[in-house]
Amino acid sequence: MITWKKWNENQWIIQRKGKTYPIKNLESLFVYSLAFNCKLKEIEDAIIFMNKNDHNYAEFGFSGNFVFSEKR
Repeated sequence: MITWKKWNENQWIIQRKGKTYPIKNLESLFVYSLAFNCKLKEIEDAIIFMNKNDHNYAEFGFSGNFVFSEKR
């Protein structure tokens, strides 16, 4: 499972297999997520859904599919 946490406009944290990766921009968020086998369409859907609903947390399943986002 992969999770994203958005701290501010340009700072994110990705958690995967118990490790935490600080991310400094949206481009790096995409690159890391792709490297962790998230699908491009799922990454785009998560970003759009998060921005639309003012969420700062997203979760992806083991197959790389976007599961949900919420405000934390």
